[in-house]
Amino acid sequence: MISQWIEEYLSAKVAERRSPATITTYRIRLGRFGAWVLEQPNQVLSRALLRAYSAYLAQQNLSIASHYSYLNDALILVRWLAEEGYIQPVNTDKLKPRLPKRLPAHYTMDQIKRLLLVAELREKAMLCVLLDTGVRVSELIQLRRTSFDSEGCAMILGKGSKDRYIWISSVTQEVLRTYIASRTDTNPALFVSHRQQKTLTISGVHQSFDRLASDAEIRNDVRRLIHSFRATFARELIKKGLDAESLRVLMGHETIQMSLHYAQLSSHEATQNRQGVNLLEKVESCL
Repeated sequence: MISQWIEEYLSAKVAERRSPATITTYRIRLGRFGAWVLEQPNQVLSRALLRAYSAYLAQQNLSIASHYSYLNDALILVRWLAEEGYIQPVNTDKLKPRLPKRLPAHYTMDQIKRLLLVAELREKAMLCVLLDTGVRVSELIQLRRTSFDSEGCAMILGKGSKDRYIWISSVTQEVLRTYIASRTDTNPALFVSHRQQKTLTISGVHQSFDRLASDAEIRNDVRRLIHSFRATFARELIKKGLDAESLRVLMGHETIQMSLHYAQLSSHEATQNRQGVNLLEKVESCL
């Protein structure tokens, strides 16, 4: 029964137009939960069963964040099943492990400079777009050569199939022009693979930045290499005084709270006076 319920839940998420990547993540995490439930002598979804699943996850050599994510998806599934009338409501309060409080992973100016100094032209162009716009990797690879107009503005299809505008600085526009001029292919995609000159994939972007971070000798210093650019983008805008609602719109978030989570500053940073300059102006000498 649990396998059928998981499939129905995933179908509901597809109907809500969740992204394919999100559906894949749900399938992996809930698949683990479903397989574990089927091994239990009592498969009734209850608070005791969920606590036992949490204990199982704690013994699987997972990080606290992964433990939290796997359990959280299981809790959401159980609440959804209760809302749909498949099972009796289950109290899921206070079952999640406590996550350590730390700032979202982001880049320092020194780390960005080190990346730029070792980056090839394509990676340099991607890095500039990520810093200027805070786009997700899935949004980065949908860009075309003609996406940005003369003012540096482009419309992208964001998470949840929602359109939003992004802007790049004159610095990034020049880097993109140089990168595009260096190519000999006719692929309309803005970023392509080096060898086959096919549209760069999400996996290709991650592999590229993993190599870049290793070459810059910062691979062990930054968590979530690509996603950290979003936090860096958000933090710089908050330092410059951007209001929370504008930040939410630029990042394509549903809630202001999510955007402010990305933009968290340390107490030291919050008390320092900052000049409102473009982020790339701080590292332009490395371009």
